[in-house]
This record gives sequence, structure tokens and C-alpha cells, in this order.
Amino acid sequence: MKSPTTYSYVPDKSAKFYINLSGGFTKYADEDEAFVIRANGEATRKLGEILPGDTIVIPPKIVIPYQTWYLVRDVLSLTFQGISASALMYSAVKR
Repeated sequence: MKSPTTYSYVPDKSAKFYINLSGGFTKYADEDEAFVIRANGEATRKLGEILPGDTIVIPPKIVIPYQTWYLVRDVLSLTFQGISASALMYSAVKR
């Protein structure tokens, strides 16, 4: 969910209660980086205790798809360009 939502405070409930109330974590959520911003501006990673006015923040995972394939492609391209240049220079010097 990308839009913020507001719920009434329920005493003795953890962040997980409010996250589930919002539909739970999506596949794009970075659950390990979740944190709470307290009403006084303090930020904490303790998701167990939620107080009135707290904001729960679930940042998105940053995924760079196919990064490995781009690296392999670039390395192979440079390798074959180098081989081609070497072969061209060799044939030019041999004449």
C-alpha cells in the first residue's frame, strides 16, 4: 500500500496489529527496515510498543532487476571488443 492510512489507537497493540489492519506487508515491503516515528519526533526500530500519535513506516525494497546480467553482458562485450582490436592490430602489423 503506498498511501498512508490512519487508525484509532488501541492500547497494548504492536505495530504488527496495525500493519495487518492495513493489509499486511506487500512483496515490495522491506520488513527488516521498518521503523516507528514517535509523536515527539523520535525514531525507533522497536515495533513492539506503539503509542498514541506514532507513525509506522515500512520502506520499499530497492530491487535492481537483472543487474548481474547487465554486468555479464558488459564484460563479455568489452572482452570481445578487445579481442577484435587485438586481432586487427596483429593483422596490420603482420603485413
